[in-house]
Amino acid sequence: MPACLPVGFARRRVPGQPYPGLVKSTTQAVGATHGLLLADLVDAERAILDAFEGDAYEQQPVEARLVRGVDAPYAWATASARRDASALTLSKSETAAVAYLWRDAAALQPELWAPEEHFAPHLLAWTAMCKRFAVEQPGVSDMRRAAEAQRAADA
Repeated sequence: MPACLPVGFARRRVPGQPYPGLVKSTTQAVGATHGLLLADLVDAERAILDAFEGDAYEQQPVEARLVRGVDAPYAWATASARRDASALTLSKSETAAVAYLWRDAAALQPELWAPEEHFAPHLLAWTAMCKRFAVEQPGVSDMRRAAEAQRAADA
């Protein structure tokens, strides 16, 4: 689901990588940080996310606001420009969530992460890496089977 973190967070560039590091920010000019809220994950799915994100990130409770009026959530979350912002509706209440924050903010580049510039050119390589992770990362196949079993049991 499309969601925003309030002022106080920023996606900054990880040196040499196409992905961002989310950090706390005191810069008011950053504005809300846009992303996706993954809801209703079973424990095994959370374990896969933890393995994927690795030790560079730490989980932190946050308050997010859901965004309505978005037709393409992934494209919206990874776009820098918000030309359609007036057509969007933020929920009035905040939703408890967990975000993966980059542990060593000082190691990040000072510039903000711009998906169109820093991620989009690497999309094919990123997709291939994700597929390799799903197949080759120790334990992920077992976690996927556990997630499928949990989902089936909950149905």
